[in-house]
Amino acid sequence: MMNRTKMVGAIAVCGLLVAIVPTPSQADGSCSSPDACGRHVTCPGGYTATNDSRGSFCSKPTSAATRTPTCGFWNLRNDWVWVPTAKACRNGAGTLSTQNIKCEGDGYGYQSSSGRCEKPAGTAYTHALLTTNGQFSGTVRACDTRQPCEDEIKCKSGYGAARVIAPGPANGEWYCAKSTPAIDAAPKCVYHNFRGDWTWIPSLKVCRNGAGTTTTVNRRCDDGTYDPASGRCRAPSRQEYDEPSL
Repeated sequence: MMNRTKMVGAIAVCGLLVAIVPTPSQADGSCSSPDACGRHVTCPGGYTATNDSRGSFCSKPTSAATRTPTCGFWNLRNDWVWVPTAKACRNGAGTLSTQNIKCEGDGYGYQSSSGRCEKPAGTAYTHALLTTNGQFSGTVRACDTRQPCEDEIKCKSGYGAARVIAPGPANGEWYCAKSTPAIDAAPKCVYHNFRGDWTWIPSLKVCRNGAGTTTTVNRRCDDGTYDPASGRCRAPSRQEYDEPSL
C-alpha cells in the first residue's frame, strides 16, 4: 500500500510539472517598428564601427612599435644572446652571428640599421556585433586585414536592410523591412452547382454562369477581403519589420 501511494504521488507531481511548463512561443521574431527591430553595429572599446550593408567591421589605428631581437638555436649551439652594441648574436665562445636573429610577435621585422625589431603603424581590425544597447560584450575576433572582418547585414528572405534615420538613440540602427503593396482586385468565381463557367460581373457585383444564373455564394478573394461597396477584393498596403543579423 505504501509503495502504491508513493507511485500515485509521483504521477501527480509529474502531471503538475507538465502542466506548468510554458508552451514555446510561436512568434517568428518580427517587430512592430524599425525602433523595436533596430540593432547597433557595436565594436570593442577603442575601435570605430564602419556601417555598410555590404560589410560592417571595426577598426582602430595602431602605433609603430619596436622591441629587442632574440637569438635562436644555430650551429649546434643554444647559448646565443643578443648584443645591442654589435647588433648581433654572440655565443659563449665569443662568436658573433646575424644568421639566427629572431623577432617575436606578429608584424615585427628586423631592421639592421637600428638593430631593433620594428612594426610600422597600421590598422587593427575586428568583427562587429549587433546589439540593442550599443554595449560590446563577448570575444574580440580580430583579423589581419579588413576583408575577413567585413560582415554583411543579413535579413530573412523577402526583407531588405535599412537604417533608422531619426533623432534619438535609435538613429543609425539597422533593421529589416518588407513592403506589401495594397490589394485591389476583382473577385473570382469558383466551381458551383455542377458548373465551372461562372464569371464575375462588376456592374452587378455577382457571379454569372453561361445560362444567365447569378449568385454570390461562390465569390472568392484569393487575397484581401471583399468590399461590398466597391465589389472588389481589397487590403491596405502593409509594412513588416524584422531583426537583422551579421
